[in-house]
Amino acid sequence: MNISVQDIAKIQYTEYVLSDLANTKTQDWNKFQELSTQINVLKTSDLSFFQDDKTTLETFINDLKNDIPVDLKVPSILVRLNVFETTAYKLEGISKLGNINKATTLLYIKDILVAYTNLVFQINKKIEKDNQSIDKPY
Repeated sequence: MNISVQDIAKIQYTEYVLSDLANTKTQDWNKFQELSTQINVLKTSDLSFFQDDKTTLETFINDLKNDIPVDLKVPSILVRLNVFETTAYKLEGISKLGNINKATTLLYIKDILVAYTNLVFQINKKIEKDNQSIDKPY
């Protein structure tokens, strides 16, 4: 089964990117930066990160969750990390099976991309809310 860059490019979903402020807030979160890189690699139809040893993926996800900056350690972001974790394990699991068709694999890839973009969206919203200046009436 060969999945091409074009196959992945045809996947329809709303893609969010980090705002400038969110990018600044996450620049020292090394595992998140690595995750962003791996998502971009996935978009080139390279599934190797999700096909490697499960222990490597587990270690990466644990480090990603443990190294989250304190100001981003809120339920809405933690839940998105858990969703990403679940979708990553699902893709890792099916990638080891030989009898999975291309459409199913693309569906699992879409799940990963959606989980990642929802994580980015939540990070943007959290930082946007933290930077709102709301005047309270007396």
